[in-house]
Amino acid sequence: MHLSATQKGAVGESVVAARLILESDGRLAPYVPFADDRGVDLLVLDKQTGRTIPLQIKTRTGTVKRKSICHFQVRSATFDPRAWLLAVMVDYAEGDVRIKMAWLMPMKKLSKITKVNKRNNYVIRPSPNVDSKDMYTPYRCRDMAQVVSRLYSALEA
Repeated sequence: MHLSATQKGAVGESVVAARLILESDGRLAPYVPFADDRGVDLLVLDKQTGRTIPLQIKTRTGTVKRKSICHFQVRSATFDPRAWLLAVMVDYAEGDVRIKMAWLMPMKKLSKITKVNKRNNYVIRPSPNVDSKDMYTPYRCRDMAQVVSRLYSALEA
């Protein structure tokens, strides 16, 4: 048997939540909303400031064929300009789950750098190459420690 896309997404979200706790040494507390009707996958509470950031998490396991870019979609129906997008490349190898690369951006920026496509989705296609200089480079995080650092900055602003 193989994992379905839904199962892979659920595992990826769980790994992200665990990594946020570990990398923040317990300062960040991610919660799953009771009802996910706005596309928010995690509410991340900063125990130090008492502030919360809603995160929509998108996971991918690889790049688009013949191109070294990742493809993430946010449905316009779940687009919330108050939320943040955390797009992650996940590696499921030999029973282990590892986050290879991440992009963290406020959703309000997403609507400025990409348009809604024919299927009514916002699409981003960032390069996971650490040397790339695409429009998503300012949002690229080489690891979850950098994601946590950027979340702290947003929570303390």
